[in-house]
Amino acid sequence: MNIVHSDSFKTISQNYNTRMQHIEKNIQTMPQYGCLKNEERQYLRISLYYVIKQGNHVYDSPDCDTTFYRLKEKQELITRADINEGTKSIRTLFKGYSFPLDYPILFRLCIALSLTMEESYDWFRTCGMDLSSDIPEFETLGYLIQKYCTSTNAELSNMDILEIYCEANDYFHIEHGYKCLLGPSCKKK
Repeated sequence: MNIVHSDSFKTISQNYNTRMQHIEKNIQTMPQYGCLKNEERQYLRISLYYVIKQGNHVYDSPDCDTTFYRLKEKQELITRADINEGTKSIRTLFKGYSFPLDYPILFRLCIALSLTMEESYDWFRTCGMDLSSDIPEFETLGYLIQKYCTSTNAELSNMDILEIYCEANDYFHIEHGYKCLLGPSCKKK
């Protein structure tokens, strides 16, 4: 696992800045990303960029000195990612609150949004988690991202997506003893 992980994520990490420049160019030039042009919180920019890129609609809602965002298809995304709507990580990723980020939720969102391995890596890194590091927990998480994050996830049913979460959790939590990756629906089973 480590050889595959280190080789693929080393290459991905080397191209991180190039991909971030491409994303920034898209935000500045494409009308669908217009609400993100003045957003200074980088983790929020990338979170909303990927949500919009996957065909969702995001609306900005200025409130005093801070801008908050609303996601039109929020319920669909929350169901697909198996997330409790009131979780603090959702408020951090999509509204800009400064709560700690929960990486199991970010992992499930990457799968639910059908992000590629590179996009998932970029999102994690922008949120402060470098999957190319030699931290064993992140190496294992990187392996799961490499295995399950693919653009073909958009074609999967919600039940198939829940199966992916269970398989990933078996490997990550049960086999390796790291934090549980499952959401509330899977935990009830």
